[in-house]
Amino acid sequence: MEANNDFELYKRFEFTEKYEKYIKEVLNPHIPNFEIASARSLSYDSFQLSMSPFGKVLEGSQFYYNEGNTFVHFTNLEAVKSILSEGCINLSGLNTSTDKNEILLNLKPFQTKTNIFLDEEVIKADFLNLSLSPFDLENIESLQTCYENLKNNFYGFGKDFPIALVMEIDLTNRNEWYKFHLSKIQYSQINEKPPHFLENLIKNTELWIEENNYQITGLQDAIYPLLSFFKESKYSIENEIRLIKSPIDSTDDNKYSANHAFFNGVYVNSRNEVVQIERLYFESDKREKIIRTLKLDEPIKTFFQTQFPRINLKKILLPTHKTKAETFEVKKILYQLAQYHNMNIEFLFMEFHENHKEVHLFE
Repeated sequence: MEANNDFELYKRFEFTEKYEKYIKEVLNPHIPNFEIASARSLSYDSFQLSMSPFGKVLEGSQFYYNEGNTFVHFTNLEAVKSILSEGCINLSGLNTSTDKNEILLNLKPFQTKTNIFLDEEVIKADFLNLSLSPFDLENIESLQTCYENLKNNFYGFGKDFPIALVMEIDLTNRNEWYKFHLSKIQYSQINEKPPHFLENLIKNTELWIEENNYQITGLQDAIYPLLSFFKESKYSIENEIRLIKSPIDSTDDNKYSANHAFFNGVYVNSRNEVVQIERLYFESDKREKIIRTLKLDEPIKTFFQTQFPRINLKKILLPTHKTKAETFEVKKILYQLAQYHNMNIEFLFMEFHENHKEVHLFE
């Protein structure tokens, strides 16, 4: 009996030693602050890791965006009316993405005869995303890109009224965010091919397994949030930044202790797709009302205050391809909605001057 206990103790020690060695040798060169949420073993001489859910886990890596905190989000008039009425913006499941290879191409390198992803659409739906682009009022190139997206309805709004929302994300509590990450999309060099980063990770892992005579199962779970940060090269024109809420791993139910209809839910979009959403409330009277209404006690109150991204809606940019009467009527409606939650938003029109090759903003 004592011999069995000694063996179990030795195996537990070896298990910890091996996964820490793998993190140091294979994961840390790319993710210096990698920490685990869990480490488990399905058998002797193997381990399976899940990444920590907190934002600090990606600090120092290529997946930790740190080039500014001001972004633009493109949407349409009806969506903006809803955003201002509710005082919040929604992250929505990637299963509604027009990119059919979204997430799936990134999972492909991990698929084997024994590692099969049965319901890929459910996997995509669990990644909740807010698509952004970097924005800088002092940078003419940034303004021109913004203008072109508005003018050409790049995001598929057809004849609808495209609108740009300029937002600031408070990054001071970023390392405490729970399951939220802000990252620049990495675009592959070849379409229809998985990203080199993931292929190389698998190759390096296989070499490590061979050298250490120790198995690693469910490798994708160790880097699960990263699956949402790669797209094909044909989408590089988007220059996309993602604020993503990611499951920790493939078994995570993507819920948290402050689960409430105020924060998350579902809706049916114009394509009759059921979309999972996460509501992020702007810094406004509405956010404070929710805290009072819910009567949040500790530790949930602190959780709500510190572990969600805090967003300020600063400006709303309107296009000038409509008539003056239309544009000023839209501005009036949106202004009234913003006042309802005491949101101090600047409303501007965007116009491109051909003679000077400049984008002008005016009230």
